[in-house]
Amino acid sequence: MEIKRHLATDGTFCPEAVNILGQLPASALFHRQHQLRHPQSLYALSHDRVAEQFLRVSNACLAKTNEYQTDVQMIDVQELLQQQDSFLRSLQEHLDDCYLILTTLINPVAQRKDSRFAKEFVIASKLPGAKSFQQVTADYGHYES
Repeated sequence: MEIKRHLATDGTFCPEAVNILGQLPASALFHRQHQLRHPQSLYALSHDRVAEQFLRVSNACLAKTNEYQTDVQMIDVQELLQQQDSFLRSLQEHLDDCYLILTTLINPVAQRKDSRFAKEFVIASKLPGAKSFQQVTADYGHYES
């Protein structure tokens, strides 16, 4: 599958979610009541962190590849493994941020459920689409270092 994004037609090279979140009407958002950033800002920051960690893994992998072309006697991949660990953690944090984004769509006055975690709050609120989001992302949230 190929994903095509064009600056001229999409306004950004970022995922389509950035455009969609930027077009949400203010009347549908409750980010201020939850003391959160606008959902587009939450997503952009989260996406930037994932991209930064991916770049670090890519650079570490490239450095090791170049290093092993000249010296294969001492193979030390500890730094590369740490970068991969950080990248996987950033993906996990991105899922958490997605639940924060969904939280901004829930009116806290109408929702009396109280939870420490955004995921629990969103699921308990019965936000339309929350259960299906939980189901399609279930396998991504089980990373243990």
